[in-house]
Amino acid sequence: MDRIGPKFYDDKLQDTFDRMGYARMPLLNQDEVDALRTIYKDFKNEHDAINLPFITTSHSNNAELVNKVNELILGVVREKILEKIVNSEILFSNFLVKKPGDNSESNPHQDMNIVDENRYLSFSVWIALDDNNPLNGAMRILAKSHLFDYSVRTNSNPYWRYNNVVDEIKRDMMTCSTSAGEALVFAHKTIHGSFPNLSTKDRLACVVSLYPKDAELINYYITEDEPPKLQLYAMSRDAFIKYIKEEEPHHGRLIKENDFVNEQVDSAQYQRLEVAVNRWKH
Repeated sequence: MDRIGPKFYDDKLQDTFDRMGYARMPLLNQDEVDALRTIYKDFKNEHDAINLPFITTSHSNNAELVNKVNELILGVVREKILEKIVNSEILFSNFLVKKPGDNSESNPHQDMNIVDENRYLSFSVWIALDDNNPLNGAMRILAKSHLFDYSVRTNSNPYWRYNNVVDEIKRDMMTCSTSAGEALVFAHKTIHGSFPNLSTKDRLACVVSLYPKDAELINYYITEDEPPKLQLYAMSRDAFIKYIKEEEPHHGRLIKENDFVNEQVDSAQYQRLEVAVNRWKH
């Protein structure tokens, strides 16, 4: 079943995204990159205070900060994105800071569900604000993983269904080095990660989260009960801005609750998934 995702003006980008789960495109000129870097400097202390090897603005759990940063980033990038992608709503944006150190690797993961992925694909526009490569933390993508089976994904999910095949995924991921101003557009369902930053400087990027215009926003939460429950929430943009990581979405509306089934993919299942998607779309 085809899902509604981003619609690009450029047919080649559309074909690449549909087949691979991501596409690379030029987005910002140097003046716009410099403008975003200047904005970040005004909030550098707030980001450094989060004290993580890989920082997003949302890690602050500070709705005022998240909202302010979001407005300023979108002031630079909103029209540039909407010139290239036509059917989508912007949820919010963040700065992404990868600190120097071998503990700054972002392991393979999928971003949390924000729409019903039986019908839609939400996605991110990840924008490089530094030239990046495997030395300073280039992005890595598992091509075609947006075609894998439906999965429930929360913001912090110890039950991620591919935990047992991370080594195989790392083996199969593609490196996506990018120049400052370039963007990677990838489905939230697409498995991605990044190398550690082994340079001596912070690696800076920003990311904008989008979803198809007709889609309703949702979020999942897995309770700490024994056995755990799976809760589905209706969300709004404001509820996501105020969302506190690793907590239930207090500003969402609980729709339903079911028993949570922990389905883990093993190596044989992963191999069958790879064979299936490569046969389906070449």
